This record gives sequence, structure tokens and C-alpha cells, in this order.
Amino acid sequence: MGLFSKKDATTVLSERWTKEGKQFKNQLNAFLDAIYKGGDGPEEPHETRADMAEAVYHKAIELNKNGEHKKLRELFPPAYEPFEQFYGGISRSINQIIVLKDDRIVVRADGNIYLDDGNVYLLEDDNVTKQKGVRAIGISANKEFIVKVTKKEVQVYNDWDAEPIHIFKYPKGYGKATENIKVANFKKEGLIVLSANVFNDGKRVLLATKNGIFIVGDQGSECVFPTQEMLPHFIEHFYEEYDEDETFEVNLDYFHAALSPDNTKIATGFQSSEHFILEEIDGHFQTTGKVQARSEYPHTVAFHDTLNHIALGSCHYQQSGVIGMDLNHLPIEANTSWYQDFDERFDVMNDNLWVFSILPFKDGYLLGSNNGYIWYVNPKNPQDKAYLHVGGTIMSMDYSADKTHLVIGTFSGYIIKFDLTVTERDKTLVTDMNVKETNRWVIWQDIEPLIW
Repeated sequence: MGLFSKKDATTVLSERWTKEGKQFKNQLNAFLDAIYKGGDGPEEPHETRADMAEAVYHKAIELNKNGEHKKLRELFPPAYEPFEQFYGGISRSINQIIVLKDDRIVVRADGNIYLDDGNVYLLEDDNVTKQKGVRAIGISANKEFIVKVTKKEVQVYNDWDAEPIHIFKYPKGYGKATENIKVANFKKEGLIVLSANVFNDGKRVLLATKNGIFIVGDQGSECVFPTQEMLPHFIEHFYEEYDEDETFEVNLDYFHAALSPDNTKIATGFQSSEHFILEEIDGHFQTTGKVQARSEYPHTVAFHDTLNHIALGSCHYQQSGVIGMDLNHLPIEANTSWYQDFDERFDVMNDNLWVFSILPFKDGYLLGSNNGYIWYVNPKNPQDKAYLHVGGTIMSMDYSADKTHLVIGTFSGYIIKFDLTVTERDKTLVTDMNVKETNRWVIWQDIEPLIW
């Protein structure tokens, strides 16, 4: 055979990783094809590369340090399943993703989604740069304006690298309902921001925070949720637990908010509320929709970008649900829970997925769930459906400005970019959609971000 025919350890590792990876994906696609066609199929395959994961992990770090991330992808095509045994100790959840109009990607990687600040990174094909001092991010529906939330203020930009065009102060409080009591100083104590949406003119920002849902702008701040009508109940409940000299603050679980693409509506809620839909009337957002959740806890919402429609997601450890509603039904009060006769004004989109992110897609929505799948659901046509498996809970999703690419972030620390313009199924993916993975970045604990 000769000296030069010998394979080094990396080559041997790569060949096995690639071969067994292809086998697993082919078998899993065949298994899922059979299930979704309603027939009998092969047995569900099992990943065989777990024993290689630690060695590949160290190779990924080594090759990135040497600037050889393209070689890494060639030698070890990215995969989720082999590392499952390690995610509990290495993962950082990608809770925010925005794609800038120049196609660069900005993400926030967190430790705990509701309790701690994370780190913000700017992602490019060959570089990952930590953004110092930024604690949360957001973008307008028209992609023209970006927000950076710092510990001191809320900054709006029309270019990520430029100077801010607007600087807004943190909210001062909750409005008239709390004018006679002491309220927490958010600027001093900080706000944990889950999401930020810039209005299309760049002059206001919607902040979803643990202490309430606020709009900030040049004219000050407005607490839109809890509403002024709800706040006396929050105050009473607060002082049942704390002394009268304590500073009041709202404390929400599963807090969330979405701004409609035309900026006329806000959908919001938290663990102990209904779904609320607010419309701007005479310069203030007022409740025009109140919908009892399908499941127990309102958890996530999204407006469609081209249809006059909204998706409402709720969760429970036993069973979760997503429903849709045409917005021409507003104003509305309705109960859509499992314990009621179903209201025909609504669409049942899913009754088992725990959905963490929703994005409009074609005539329906992409539902990013905790079972590692993105599911396409058309609320008006149940037969119009598709799936894409990426692994881990899908925490965040966004499109490029021209909508030719989809970028997703997972609880396992992956950011993955997909090309939506391809005309056939990529056999390296577990999917029945015409998509192709083009880029992957990995943000894990205790190491520098990896390009894969």
C-alpha cells in the first residue's frame, strides 16, 4: 500500500461521521415519509455517532481557531443528534434573531430566557463578533430600523454600524394607576427584555419585559400591558405579599408581545392571562380582543405579514395548542379552550405542539416547537403542511429582507441559515420541504462561538 496511503485519525473520524450521518438521515427521511403518507414503513432509526461527539467537538474548536471552519463543515457535516448527551452542560439558548437588510445576522444567546442578560453577537460568513454593552435587539417589520437595548437606554439605528438616530429612556412606571405608590426604578435596576420591535417609522419601540409590556419613544413611555384596568389587581396582589414601603413592580411569566406589520395592533399576554389584542385608538393602544387560550398559558403570538390574520400559541406540560383568527373579527371576546364548544371564528392549527416561535410563511405559519421540528401549517387548509427537523427547541426565527433565506435559533445553541429558493429536497436534511442549509453557527458555553 505504501506510506502515503495510510489515513490519519481525522480522516478516519471524518469518513465514519459522514457515512453514518448519511445513513441516519436517509433512514429517518424514509421513516417519516411513511408516517406522513399514512402507511407502514421501516423502523425508526437511531443515531450511531454519539461515541464520536466529544472528538468532533474538539476538532470543531481546533479548526475554528485555525480559521478553517470551511474545512470543518467538509470533514464533519453539522448534526444535532450526536451531541444530545452534552447539551445540558453546553447549550446557550438563541432567544433572539434578527436578519439585517444587508443579510448580516444578529443574535442574543442567553443562559436563562427569563432571568438573565445574555450576549449579543453579529454573525457574518467568516466572522462572529460580540457586541459589547448590548443586552437585547430588535428590528422593524420593514427592516429599515434596528434597536439596541443597553442597561441605560433604548437606541434606534438605521444601520447597525452607524450612530443612533433616536435614544429613548427606559420606562418610568405604569401610568396613572400607580401615580400614588412607589414604583421600581427600571433604569437603575435594569429590565430583562425578551423581545423588542421597532415601529416602521423608527420613532417608537415595543418592549416585552418581565416587568410589563411597554412602548418607549421621544414622548416618554406607555405601559400597554398590564392595562390600566388590570393594574389595581396587580397592586393589590403585590401588597398582599410585600410591605407597603416596598417599591411596586409587575412580575410576569411567559411574557410576550408582537407588533403587527402595519403597526396598528399589538398582541400580548403572559402565563396567567388571556390572549390580548390591542389596537391604537386616538394615540393609545386599547384592548379590542380578549381570547381565552386554547391551552392553559398564553405563550407566543405572531401576526401574518400578508394576510389579515393572527396565530395564538398557548402551552401546558400535558398538551399545548395553536389557534388562528382572522382580524376582521375584532372587536372580540371569546373562549377557545378545550373545555368549550369550539368557536367557528377560529382555526385549529395544532393541538399538541409546545410552540416557542411563530413566523408567517406562504398562506400559513412556521411553528417552531420543542420537539426539534419546524412545522408549516396552513390554518385554512389542513392538507397544506410540511416539516423541517433541526433538533432542539426552536426559540427564534427571521427572514432575510428579500425572504429568500430563513434563519433559526435553537435552545441548543445553533443558528442555522436555510436557502428557500431551491427547487428540490436536500437529502442531507430531515424534511419534506424544498430547503437547503447554507450556514451554521454554534454558541456554546465556555468556548468562543463556532462557525460550522
